[in-house]
Amino acid sequence: MWISCSKTTFKIIFIAMNIIFHLSVTAQAKSELPTPRFVSIKSNKINLRSGPGNSYPIKFIYKFKNYPLEIIAEFEHWRLVKDNEGSQGWVHQSLLSGSRYVLIKDNKLTEKELKFQTLKDQAIIFRLPDETSHPVLMAEIGVVAKVKKCLGNWCQIELEKKRGWIKKINLWGIYEHELFDK
Repeated sequence: MWISCSKTTFKIIFIAMNIIFHLSVTAQAKSELPTPRFVSIKSNKINLRSGPGNSYPIKFIYKFKNYPLEIIAEFEHWRLVKDNEGSQGWVHQSLLSGSRYVLIKDNKLTEKELKFQTLKDQAIIFRLPDETSHPVLMAEIGVVAKVKKCLGNWCQIELEKKRGWIKKINLWGIYEHELFDK
């Protein structure tokens, strides 16, 4: 059975259905995860765009899988991210992963740790979360490592299939008071 309606009524129904559809798609796209939060890049190449859509110009291309980024806002399927240098732009959610990686950004050491320091552009990865522990490896500033856990001021990371501990202040990709155990 067909119900007749005027063109105006049809337009109102059509517009209402589009609004309802758009709201349901938007509700599904927005995550329930906290903002800000850290994520990592899923593939070896992603585009950072100036706006939330493929029609916006590309500002920068990241060419490093697992590189950490901070999500600072969400819009539909797009995430506004910030990198360790403060650059911001939009990335599609499908290109990001919840896997946690960090960037070794510094080599701040106490006097006890200085005895192990050999090069200014390297950070020490210790066997235990203790500045008197022995180093297991040296990592160059700018290296990306997998986070295994963070307790207090220390994080256990995995780099080159070796695990060790580094102070949080030397990392970008983990919040100062964040505890992490995966």
